[in-house]
Amino acid sequence: AYFELKREVWEEDSVQLRAWWKIPQSDWDRIEKDVLMPASLSWEDTELEIALSELRAHGPVPVEGQGGTIIPGTSDWLFTGLRDGTAYQATIYMNIPSRKEQMQLISSTACSIPVKPDHIVLIPIDEVRGYTYWHLDKERLARRISELSQRTGQEVKTYIKIYEEWAGQLYHQMHRDIEVHLGFTDNWYLNLEPDKVFRVQLIASSGGEVIDLTDVSNSIQTARLFHGNNPIQYREVHLPFSHPSNRKLESAMGTAENSIGLLVLHLHAHLPYFRKRVSYGESGLWQPMGYPPEWFHEAVKDTYIPLILMFESLAGEGVDFRISMDISPTLSNMMRDALLQEEFLRYIDAHINLARAEVDRTRRQAMQYHDTAWMHLNRFLEIKDCFLKYDCDISRAFKKFQDLGFLEISTCGATHGFLPFHTAFPEAIRGQIETAALDYEDTFGARPKGIWLPECAYVPGLEKFVEKAGLRYFFTETHAVTLADCPAAFGTHAPVFVKGSDVAAFARDPETGKQVWSGEEGYPGDPDYLDFHFKGGPLRYNRITTRKNDYKEPYVRQWALEKAASHAQHFMEARNFRFRYIKNWFWKKPLVVAMYDAELFGHHWFEGTDFLYFLLKKLYYNQNETELITPTSYLNRYPRNQEVFLNPSSWGDKGTFDKWMYGSVSWMHRHTHEAVRELVAMASHMRDHEKEDEVARRIVSQAGREVLQSMNSDIPFVISNGHFVDRMKEYYLEDLERFWILASIYWDRERNNPSNLCRLENLEMTNPIFPAIDPEVFAFGA
Repeated sequence: AYFELKREVWEEDSVQLRAWWKIPQSDWDRIEKDVLMPASLSWEDTELEIALSELRAHGPVPVEGQGGTIIPGTSDWLFTGLRDGTAYQATIYMNIPSRKEQMQLISSTACSIPVKPDHIVLIPIDEVRGYTYWHLDKERLARRISELSQRTGQEVKTYIKIYEEWAGQLYHQMHRDIEVHLGFTDNWYLNLEPDKVFRVQLIASSGGEVIDLTDVSNSIQTARLFHGNNPIQYREVHLPFSHPSNRKLESAMGTAENSIGLLVLHLHAHLPYFRKRVSYGESGLWQPMGYPPEWFHEAVKDTYIPLILMFESLAGEGVDFRISMDISPTLSNMMRDALLQEEFLRYIDAHINLARAEVDRTRRQAMQYHDTAWMHLNRFLEIKDCFLKYDCDISRAFKKFQDLGFLEISTCGATHGFLPFHTAFPEAIRGQIETAALDYEDTFGARPKGIWLPECAYVPGLEKFVEKAGLRYFFTETHAVTLADCPAAFGTHAPVFVKGSDVAAFARDPETGKQVWSGEEGYPGDPDYLDFHFKGGPLRYNRITTRKNDYKEPYVRQWALEKAASHAQHFMEARNFRFRYIKNWFWKKPLVVAMYDAELFGHHWFEGTDFLYFLLKKLYYNQNETELITPTSYLNRYPRNQEVFLNPSSWGDKGTFDKWMYGSVSWMHRHTHEAVRELVAMASHMRDHEKEDEVARRIVSQAGREVLQSMNSDIPFVISNGHFVDRMKEYYLEDLERFWILASIYWDRERNNPSNLCRLENLEMTNPIFPAIDPEVFAFGA
């Protein structure tokens, strides 16, 4: 028999538990034989009831109002309205009303709910807005409000008290205080001012007496509208390491000797971690649907293997190049996962079978699509061959090209967590960055040199975590530098050091972004390219043709290749022209950082990898003004750079954090933070008291994986776009529910019993990401 009690997370700030049970028919038969039949009773003479108890030092204490009669065939029960700070256990009883007898049948696993402290958290959104949420124990709040009212004899009002922080001192901004009814809401969107540091607190006021309901919150800094006027300063920082890409770039026309400008071409390679099998149905001929379990396989098929094939072609032709990439730990873990490797072979075989059927169908029914069907089939076969060439682990291919000096691969936040939302919990930020660095070393055999801050989201202080992890640069959005505390002497044409650290920030060049990324103004919107959104059958067969209506013409591969070559020529000439125009403005060669989502190339823009192939060949053969470079190579060449305080920013909508703070997703951050707080307690306890206990270490490691997963920025982003809303919520809540199971196991006095070990092993097999995780990075003060 199986009977589990586990925490269920809802959107609101509440505590509820769900009991699940599975009792084999053989057990029911045994009860009937041993208990009912000797007493001449049948099941019609009995009732099954479930009850909930609090586990206290002197034994279980029933919780009034929880439980009831179980309807036959039911396998779960929901308990709601529970209080925190205790452990619970459910029990199923068999009642015999005619005899007034009760028999205990089975008890569930224990479920611990930690105490939620009264607190308030402040989260930045943009230049003039912040978001705050709080938790107050209802009974304690009612008692304190009542006591205050009795002392003053007057009505009590509650407020969000807003402070401005300056030079380490707090200054009350009375005109900004907001009266709130704590019985109606537990969060608020605040109107603030640009370029200031704010903190908040909940207070109650009556008759001139004020009491604090929470401590003062964490601080946030709002973004600037204009750059500051601090003096321009430079600093020289020499890197303590090099990189295989830090070498002379060969070219047909001597680019290394004659260049007038430098180009960092950076691809951000990331996908959220979905380790699920694809459903192929029973019809015999499957078609891709674009559901989340397919995303990884789509990306490997459309982007990552085509990139590898492009690298191999260029290297085989003797074309030298240098590209910067970051590969997120979630993506590299999926690349190395045996289950997903097996799934990809099934996925690509399904595409090959589909393409073969389409070759036959188009030959008979749609000759205008026949050549394109052959193109798809040949491409799928080539992709499968490449996948097998690297023993189904394409991270090895990227490692090979990095070791050869063609790539510089940086890391990313472990699960692409939106770091500015977690500044109140530094252990969460440290866990994201340190876990990413450890996983990178496990994948690529060396420590990373830099990091892609997820969503390019930056707030002051993140550089400290980056530097502590041994990383020396990150990428950021344009206005992080152009709206810094002082004028940017080079604009985005050079990296800057973040004041107070040795960490450099490379800002995105906006012109190259619009040229390549924009579907309306950029290259991908050309009429001759394959249409991403429109299908003429189960595969894509039409060129874009026009964006004004749904009229589409058949795709012509040769036309698309000619356009890709033409656009590569234009991109190169635009860089050369720009460098010629600005080369005398600065005392060192100007830099352009062209940053893109890797999946733009090949997935969203089918000819994107062809564009890159032509661009890299043209840069090698046809010019000597633009030199490809990588971040580490640049910092080794130019150790002297301006130092600034960066502006809070992201590369999301409007350059702010708004996309991840819509009302449809703002509720998530409260639950993630609660899990982080408990994880810190577990990791600190393990470090200080259970360091040699291997089971405790495994539990905290797995709990860390689940919390990191819940911090994933992709889920709120997808929900904010209105896509797969129910699925995304389900994935998020599953992560937290698994975490709370692990927390209950950790604090269980019988942690090492067979049942707990079995549950732990099952959770480890369900979510085996980050095999090199260090649970102590989540401990307080680590």
